[in-house]
Amino acid sequence: MATHEDSSRADAQEGDTPPADIVWRTETSRYFRRPGGWWWAAFLGVPLVLALTSNSLATVTTANGTSPHQVPAPGSTATPLPSAAPSVMPSSPSPSPTSVTSSSPGPSTTTCETLAADLKKVAGSGQIRFGYKSSTPTAKSRAAIAAAARLLTACPSVTVTVRGFADLTGSAKVNKKISVTRAQSVRTQLRALGVTNQLTVTGLGDTHSVANNSSAKGRAANRRAEIVIP
Repeated sequence: MATHEDSSRADAQEGDTPPADIVWRTETSRYFRRPGGWWWAAFLGVPLVLALTSNSLATVTTANGTSPHQVPAPGSTATPLPSAAPSVMPSSPSPSPTSVTSSSPGPSTTTCETLAADLKKVAGSGQIRFGYKSSTPTAKSRAAIAAAARLLTACPSVTVTVRGFADLTGSAKVNKKISVTRAQSVRTQLRALGVTNQLTVTGLGDTHSVANNSSAKGRAANRRAEIVIP
C-alpha cells in the first residue's frame, strides 16, 4: 500500500531536489507522528530558544562595554552611564545690597562704659589749673581740656558736670564766685571744641581742697577744675 510519502517520492524525478517547504513539512510530520514526539520537541526546543536569546543579548552592550545583565567583578567599580546634563537657564544676577556706611560711626560700647575713668585720667583733680585770681586755664591745662573733648564727642549722650574750685586766699564769697567762673570757662572751651553733651557747671568755692593752702604750691593745686560724670 502506497503512502503519502511514497507518492511524493514517486512524483520527484531522479536528480531533482524537492522544494524546501515540502521537505520541512514532510520531515516535521514524520517526526511528530513518532511516539513522544511533542515531548522531544519541547525538550530540544527550550535549549535552542535559550541559546538564541543569549546570543541576541550578547550583541547588546552598554556605553561602557558591559552587558545590561553583567554583574561587576568583586573589587571593580561600575562606570555609571553618562547622563545628559540638565540645561540650566542663565539667571539674572540679583542686585547686591547697598552697604550703608555711616559718615560718623558711633563709639564702641566699651569706650562709653569706661568714660568716667578715662575723664578722671585726663581731666580729673589737678589736671586743669588756673593762675592767681584767674578764670583762664593755663596752657598745659588746655591740652587736658582738648583730651576730654575727644572723649565726650565719642559719647554725646552722656551728661557731664564741670566743677570749679578756689584756694583760701580770698573770702568765701569771692572764692565761690571765682570757682563758678572757672567752671564756666572750661565749659566754653569744650563747646568750642565741638562737644554737644549736656554740660552743667557748679562752683564749690574753697572747699574740698586737695593740698595745703599754706604753701604757694598747695594753693596752685587748689585753683582747679574737674570734668566728671555725676
